[in-house]
Amino acid sequence: MEKLQEELKNLSHKMNSVCDKISSITEPQDRLLQAHKLLLIFMELDADQLGELSYPEILQQRSTLEDYLNVASSVLGLMKIAKAISVQKDDVYAMARQRIAALYDEIMGDLVVLFERGHDQMNLNLMQQIASSLQHYPVGFTQAIATFVEKALKSVGNTSGDAFRHIIQVCDATYKLVYEVFPAPDAVMEKFITQVVCRVLEPLVHSSLDTPRTIQGTETYLHHLFELHRRLRALEVPLSKFKGLRMPQIMKVLLGQHLDNYVLTECSFIKARCTSILQQYYDVMSVEYGLSKLATVQVLPEVKELSLFSSNKSIPSLIGDYLAAHPSNLPNYETKLINESMALSILGELRQAAQRALSLVPVDDVGPCLYELGQTVVTNLIFIHLDYGLDIGIRALAPADPKNEPSLAFLKLSKLAVAVCDAVILQVHDCLKKIERFKNEAKALEDLLRSGKERIERKISLGLEGSLNSAMTWVRYLLSQQKKIEFSGAASGYTVTQTAQAVCTFFASLIRTIEETMTGKNQQVVLQEVGLRFHRELLDHLDDFRYTSEESMVLICDLKEYRECAALLKLPNVTKMFEDLLMLSSLLVSDGSNLLQLCQEVLRDVDTLESITYALKLREDFKIIANFVPDYV
Repeated sequence: MEKLQEELKNLSHKMNSVCDKISSITEPQDRLLQAHKLLLIFMELDADQLGELSYPEILQQRSTLEDYLNVASSVLGLMKIAKAISVQKDDVYAMARQRIAALYDEIMGDLVVLFERGHDQMNLNLMQQIASSLQHYPVGFTQAIATFVEKALKSVGNTSGDAFRHIIQVCDATYKLVYEVFPAPDAVMEKFITQVVCRVLEPLVHSSLDTPRTIQGTETYLHHLFELHRRLRALEVPLSKFKGLRMPQIMKVLLGQHLDNYVLTECSFIKARCTSILQQYYDVMSVEYGLSKLATVQVLPEVKELSLFSSNKSIPSLIGDYLAAHPSNLPNYETKLINESMALSILGELRQAAQRALSLVPVDDVGPCLYELGQTVVTNLIFIHLDYGLDIGIRALAPADPKNEPSLAFLKLSKLAVAVCDAVILQVHDCLKKIERFKNEAKALEDLLRSGKERIERKISLGLEGSLNSAMTWVRYLLSQQKKIEFSGAASGYTVTQTAQAVCTFFASLIRTIEETMTGKNQQVVLQEVGLRFHRELLDHLDDFRYTSEESMVLICDLKEYRECAALLKLPNVTKMFEDLLMLSSLLVSDGSNLLQLCQEVLRDVDTLESITYALKLREDFKIIANFVPDYV
């Protein structure tokens, strides 16, 4: 058996060797015969008048699949010869080349029709053979795939009514047939998926993105573009199981032009949107106040001193001057001058725009887009809206010599401005956090935010200065209305004067407003300034009169009231100043016999001789008692 197997093996080797030798002889002969045949046909096709061909089947009517395949193969060979000759000289064998081209188009069309027929009949053998032949006809092969796609779309109904689900249904139902029918099925599947997606979605893309380019129309356009892009990306997951998915290519076909123009469209929209919202807001305010048509909203030059605020035709000037002339409109005006809801609305626009940009702009190019979006929103909210609101508030402040109690509304306005400014900065950081990886754009945005916040802080400082000036001017006015007769209270008992009550009532409301509208170090600084100025006003006021012993008792009641009011500041150094002032007032009621001893005791607490001298000079009998305390006058 082993010997037999060895002999069979040797015989097999010999037979293979013989077959190879036969093939090496016959195959070149077959190719030579085929080349001779094609050249003969080519020469006969070049004749002016076609006679009877040596191989007439090339032009005869074809009836069987084999006829079509044989002719298709022959025409391909003739086309190669025609192309090779045309490279040498265009006018050589022009008639043959013309007829071969016509034959090429004819047989290609016939093969496509046969492929369609096979698809209609679900004749897989026919489709396979035609597809194998058509792969050498690039245009015809593409046409066959196109008709295959069209029939697949018709055969798989859109039962869900959703175009994107329909795409998945078509691919699921057809991909097996693609692999059974076509040669190189992976490459065909790539074309198949691309054509299915584009065929199904092109009508949806056109209908969704064909909107008028008004502000509202652009908003709708951007929303639809974002949704289409999002749902296209979502197709990658269910279609990833098919080889050949080329989503970037599909995106370029369907949305290429729109994505190329997206950044310009988005940035133009956000600018127009913000400007429109602000302009409409101030126009409505102007109608409410009966003002003429306002100028266009824009960033105004910064005014850095109160004395430089002057009337002009800008929006803040017109509205501020109106409010100054009509103070009845001031209560709760802060919520009108700075609208938190409008700011949140614009920040919402930024969030949506940033979300679209992160999705639609290539990762490496998104930095400049995010910066431009942030710059637009920061400019409109901080450099325009907040700046306008504070500017109007400053212009509406009570005059330096008020006839009525000044409004403290600017303090509430400043609180709202700080809150909105902080919210804008926080939201901009949150919306544009992806900008951090772009160092230049991130730094530029931070510089812009810092510049805006500093500008708002400077304007708030100006407004606070004006508000405190008005408040202390009102305190001075109330004190100036006090007559000496108010201190003659012996008959009705020693009580606080009406002037002191009015001053303390207003000053207490000022302190409450400061505490409600300011926090932290800013609050302490302002309260300190208010306390010191209040103390100076009292010192100046007390010096307007000279007091008897009985009048001094009433004055002491007033000073106790002032001390209690100053204690609301919760500042030890200010409280100490008012306690010292009350202690000094005891020098006004002491007789000359023990005045020297009392001066010595007071000096231990107040620490300054000048304060004692000041208090002694308030006595009506100063010239008399001066002889008892010569070291203190």
